[in-house]
Amino acid sequence: MEVFDVYSTDDLQGFLKAKSAEGWEVVGTVSRPEDVEDVPVISCSEFQWDKPVIVVIGSEGEGLSLETQQQCQQMLTIPPGRVLHPGLDSLNVSVAAGILLHSICSQKRRKGD
Repeated sequence: MEVFDVYSTDDLQGFLKAKSAEGWEVVGTVSRPEDVEDVPVISCSEFQWDKPVIVVIGSEGEGLSLETQQQCQQMLTIPPGRVLHPGLDSLNVSVAAGILLHSICSQKRRKGD
């Protein structure tokens, strides 16, 4: 079983800037890649975890703010396994977090870390 530290802060932007300056990689999440500008968007299965990382997960309805997206070096997306119903464009945030963390940890284990 994997165990991760979970953090909460009253100053997200300051926290992300400080951790980025300390060498952490800040990655965000997005349900629709076309909603992101100026930040690379990759599938969670393509993410390379090779240094400390902070995964920032937005709300189900609004996602991450533009200000938070701009703090991210990359944005991760969960590719659908099939064409989704027209009204369905995001997952429940806890389900998305589970899928993302499973994908990232599985990739790291495959590398032998």
